[in-house]
Amino acid sequence: AAGWRGLADRFYRKQKLYDMRWDIELSRCTRVCAPFGGPIAVARIVNKKVLPQKPDSMPTIDIFASSGEPISSFLWEKGNVINMAWTNKEELVILLEEGTVMIFSIFV
Repeated sequence: AAGWRGLADRFYRKQKLYDMRWDIELSRCTRVCAPFGGPIAVARIVNKKVLPQKPDSMPTIDIFASSGEPISSFLWEKGNVINMAWTNKEELVILLEEGTVMIFSIFV
């Protein structure tokens, strides 16, 4: 019964299914997860500026599957980011410092 835990009258255990596939330093990044296990947007935002993930690269916003598998990446040259979030339709919403709201679909 190693690893099993009780919760009320039921038992459960955690199992590792796979290793995450991203190759970025998450502790230095802003991460927003879509609801229901959807995609994850990752950007290195410091003082509202999107910075490069790695030295000698351009600033990007990267989109990953919940497994860490890269889906998309796009160059960010639009301005200072206040916040990012996902809608229930899995659209990435980015609020810029000047008040502009940008909405990106992963399905286009």
